[in-house]
Amino acid sequence: MDTDAPMEDAIAMISNNSPNIILSPINTSQRDTALEHLPDFLGVLYQICGSDYSPMVRVVLLGVGQNLVSLRIEQSLDKPENCKAAPAMRNLQARMSKAKKQRKYIWNYSGYEELLDYFSSIIEIDI
Repeated sequence: MDTDAPMEDAIAMISNNSPNIILSPINTSQRDTALEHLPDFLGVLYQICGSDYSPMVRVVLLGVGQNLVSLRIEQSLDKPENCKAAPAMRNLQARMSKAKKQRKYIWNYSGYEELLDYFSSIIEIDI
């Protein structure tokens, strides 16, 4: 879920699906805009999440420094309880866009197999 997506879309998506995990990517091309909108985005998630609903929220860093994003999350007054920045990964924006267009997982491409472990670790599952 993009931080700069219309808030109505984010609210509808979360309200209609009640996901256990919300991933919000920030890549290098949208870094400044995404960081600017991150507190508002987290505030909306905070309002949606209550005592009965507490999804894991991970800001996924695609070529963006973890310290910068972690600081922005810490500075956000209203945010979901289980919100943090995922470990930063190398800038693969172009390759990920190509994989998305081809409707394939990036870890299915030669040379990117380790990304399955990376994404699995973000959502804290065993593969």
